[in-house]
Amino acid sequence: MSQALRFSQQDSDSMTSQQIENFREKLRLATKQLLEALQSDYKLMLREHSRDGKIGSGDTISKTMKNISARHVELYTQILNHLVALDPKFTNELESEVQELAQSAQVIFKVEAIKLFKESTVMAKNPNHFDRLLPDLESNMSVDFANFQNALNTAVLQIKYKTTVPPLAKVLWAIELMMLLIAAGVAGMWYKDPTGNYEPIIVGLSLVIPLVGVAIKLSSKNET
Repeated sequence: MSQALRFSQQDSDSMTSQQIENFREKLRLATKQLLEALQSDYKLMLREHSRDGKIGSGDTISKTMKNISARHVELYTQILNHLVALDPKFTNELESEVQELAQSAQVIFKVEAIKLFKESTVMAKNPNHFDRLLPDLESNMSVDFANFQNALNTAVLQIKYKTTVPPLAKVLWAIELMMLLIAAGVAGMWYKDPTGNYEPIIVGLSLVIPLVGVAIKLSSKNET
């Protein structure tokens, strides 16, 4: 990878210096590993397409785009998982700090992923498709980031109320967070595959999630 994996060295009022360094190193390693995995995905796909006589077809481009999207979503999943594991103290700056770190990692991932995407259009003997399809790839990445922002907001709220809400409400918050993450993932899959039968799942979750929110409020009132 041509670009060094560097992240801004900004101080934090919410996470301790040690936690910031921990998070920064985690994202550095995660981004590096995901880009290496993406290269492995690409090489495996080229071998399979070469074997099947499809290397010069549009399938090479579309498969590369799908692999990029999958690894991109995985990056955000790892960020959220590490935030939960790190369990930092809540302040008003926490969400913006994690989002800034995520954006730094995403920029590095995007630069390398676009290089690979451009290479795939050359391999498919359709280099003119790069400029035509790049907006689609970037749009998918924007949707992934928006889904991440929603999930991050929920995760930060979970941290905020962790020490102030009763035990039952904590369990319900965890259930709601899990449902929101599932809904975000299903929505992303539906966006990438509009023909998929994802609507019943999303509708079902949209009906259940508000009920969990009501249960959280009721449990909090009962404890006061």
